[in-house]
Amino acid sequence: MRFLKGDDIIVLTTKINQYGDEIPDQYLEIRDGRIYLVGINCYSSSWLGLGTCLCGSHDPRWSKEITVKEMVEHLKEWIINRLKEIERLEENKETIERLRADLEKVFSNYLK
Repeated sequence: MRFLKGDDIIVLTTKINQYGDEIPDQYLEIRDGRIYLVGINCYSSSWLGLGTCLCGSHDPRWSKEITVKEMVEHLKEWIINRLKEIERLEENKETIERLRADLEKVFSNYLK
């Protein structure tokens, strides 16, 4: 991972909004030399494409300053989740290959 500088973010989790866009749900952000954990505060926010709330009395996102140790913990969790996702994708790939082979056997007589 490259060195982070101001205005960089690391997206930890995402959501799909009502327009089908993937938006950050939680992310780490470096601002003014400080580390922040940022997340969605209003899951009906029109600003984020999640609903009709204009967030006039509240912010669409919350932000909390965290320590380097807390950042490392969030990154470790993110890495573990990505590894699990890769494992799941590999298992799906193997399942699809088995299904394809089975279908080829079943329909091979009809395809000739």
